[in-house]
Amino acid sequence: MIAVPPGDDRGPVLIEIEYRVDPARMAEFTAALRRFNTTRQRDGAIRWDLWEDVAEPGRLVEAFVVESWVEHQRQHARVTHAGQLDQQMLNAFHIGEGPPRVRHLLRPL
Repeated sequence: MIAVPPGDDRGPVLIEIEYRVDPARMAEFTAALRRFNTTRQRDGAIRWDLWEDVAEPGRLVEAFVVESWVEHQRQHARVTHAGQLDQQMLNAFHIGEGPPRVRHLLRPL
């Protein structure tokens, strides 16, 4: 959810997606997510990282940066059918309540 839509030229944008994964399936999930990194880069990510929370086993955060808000909107428009299937496969690993949590962060003006 976005409280106030930013201007198209605002950026860069940091997108974080928080997954909760069964620790027994962590290696399988991280391998799948690392393969998905190429999709993120193809769709405009200029940086991509995966972080594991040392305080909460099974909590992982995928983080990627795009140049601007409008570029991030273009990412949504460019999603291919294969990309949708890959994201659904990643989401199937998620065991938290509701879907994975997504955050959009902008560098302050």
